[in-house]
Amino acid sequence: MHGFPYHALVITGYDQHNIYYNNCWTNEKTSWSIDAFIKNWNSQAQRALSYEFRRDTKINKKILTAVLISSSLLGGIFTFNNNSVHAQTLTPDTGIVTTIKMASLYNENGKIICNRLLPANTPWITRNYLQIPSIGKFYQVSTHEFVKAEDVSFQHGKANEGVVWVGNNGALEYTYKNEHYQATAGKLAPITAWKYGFTDNAAGKTWYQVATNTWINSDDIAVPQYSNPNGWYPIHNTQITQQQKAGYDLYNGVEGIKVYKVRQYLGLSNTHTIYESSVITRVRNWQANHGLPVTGIVDYNTWTKMGFSGQEWFDIDNYVAPLKLTLTVAEVITLKP
Repeated sequence: MHGFPYHALVITGYDQHNIYYNNCWTNEKTSWSIDAFIKNWNSQAQRALSYEFRRDTKINKKILTAVLISSSLLGGIFTFNNNSVHAQTLTPDTGIVTTIKMASLYNENGKIICNRLLPANTPWITRNYLQIPSIGKFYQVSTHEFVKAEDVSFQHGKANEGVVWVGNNGALEYTYKNEHYQATAGKLAPITAWKYGFTDNAAGKTWYQVATNTWINSDDIAVPQYSNPNGWYPIHNTQITQQQKAGYDLYNGVEGIKVYKVRQYLGLSNTHTIYESSVITRVRNWQANHGLPVTGIVDYNTWTKMGFSGQEWFDIDNYVAPLKLTLTVAEVITLKP
């Protein structure tokens, strides 16, 4: 504008085609086309714009320095009301459009909305598009506001992350184009897991995007049946419950850590941890020598009299289910006796 690197620009007004600003060298009001302004603003990394409302007593209208729509996909200020736009002009196509530059907004007739702009690199939910003859394609981002297809990149589907398994026959790969899923020559290997980022429901199927514009559908997925290798115990992804409550008495045939401790206390071998006849005999003698009922059964009173803590009586053998693992998270679990 003035032969020097841009520093600051005071915008004093605007209309459908131009932005007006004060020329700091001539102190005169000067105009600049909106397209030229946006082009130069983009070249300056879209440095911040401020805005101010004031009354001009001559023309009696609000003058804006700039108006930007600063919320995006997460802002949630826009709501759709398809009944307010002629239904026959809209074609359903759910997805997310991301602006690739500062993008102007248009009404349903393809006319620019002068005081509304979308910042670059912001995502917006869209559910419909509008094809206007001789003008082009527009995505709806609000009830009466649309953005040009050439100003955005379009991501079909609903954001939804997860992991899907391919079935025994593999999975055909599809691309999404012109509102339809089209089969390709690609195919995913059988019994493989794939992470998806977007899903869709169409033609009675659920679709999963597993790569850039690469989709598979629910006809080709399955839950794999795992078979553990020989010599390994399977880990079940279900809650395991105890057959009896913690704090149970020790009697003939019982096995566990508490039996191990009692056997050790009585000086018996711990080659196994079964409560057998030799343990019963030792316990009966010990109970007789310590004024307890001679039953041969270790109950809570016998346990604590032997010097073990009451807390251990309930804590030992109290089962805690293992941590649940997922396909995308690795964890190391150390088991201690």
